[in-house]
Amino acid sequence: MDSYTNGCIKGTKMLIDSYINDKAIYDGYKEISKSYFFTNENISCEYSYINFDNVYKVLSVLSSGDHIFNLIDKDIYDIDTFDINKLTEYYTLGFKRSLILKYTYKEFKSIMDNIKNKKYSLVDIIDIFNSIYNYMDSNYKEYWKSIIDYSYKESINNNIEVDLFECITRIKNSEVTDKLVGNNYLKNEDNYNKLRNNISKCNISFKACDAVDLYSVFNGNHYDLIILSNILDYLSDRWGYEWKYKKLKRYENELKGLLNKNGIILLHYFFNYYENNNRVIISSSVKSKDFKKEEIITFKNDYDGNSGIVLVKK
Repeated sequence: MDSYTNGCIKGTKMLIDSYINDKAIYDGYKEISKSYFFTNENISCEYSYINFDNVYKVLSVLSSGDHIFNLIDKDIYDIDTFDINKLTEYYTLGFKRSLILKYTYKEFKSIMDNIKNKKYSLVDIIDIFNSIYNYMDSNYKEYWKSIIDYSYKESINNNIEVDLFECITRIKNSEVTDKLVGNNYLKNEDNYNKLRNNISKCNISFKACDAVDLYSVFNGNHYDLIILSNILDYLSDRWGYEWKYKKLKRYENELKGLLNKNGIILLHYFFNYYENNNRVIISSSVKSKDFKKEEIITFKNDYDGNSGIVLVKK
């Protein structure tokens, strides 16, 4: 087993231990922390404001993987991904990708709903993983076998039922997986089958890195679209709290160096707090009036109020 995978296994075991011992730990965005179970963005809506006709190569945050799966639904097959959280790679490109390859539309939704609503025992989860190992790359298979084995042993040793996905993902309860108004690939069976048929053809890479370091990590590559989700909300560790617009502008100009001609940056996704205080980015003092050349688009998000995106063009 390579040292990278071994380190991710050790970090994930710490998350499981924290759950078992009921420790209050900081679970921010770091090298190994909980992954989002599904997106909390209305991706379907935000993508409606982007012209994908000439988009062929994309750089995107990985997170829950939903941006990646929705990009494939848009016929984008060359995607570089990044995340400061290494666990997202194993969750998205290992677990969720394999589920999609193995299971039908109804089966996938049922499995994810049952996990989210805590209807599976650990033995049920083990059976699901046993059914998808053959669809995983070898490093993902090694990772998940180690994590499953550890969860099972810790359940026996501590006389508890380890809820694996409670330990390693940020699950928000909702009635069905189609909170999914935001996910084109889960809106209907045809969209899902398109993803399922094409996902193996895609060139998808992953690099563990901080969003602030994107230019240095991906320098030499050029993209038609860069997707940052709402990462700007969490840059106070690097830029200090209440950072200013001029710092964002320098970052924008850096990222433009990674764009092809006519490229676009989906710089920021913001939620309904925008309407309340006109503050677009949580970690900064930046307000909507500070944006000069950026384009701000607002829309109704069916599950958490008004939302919007900030777009930057080359």
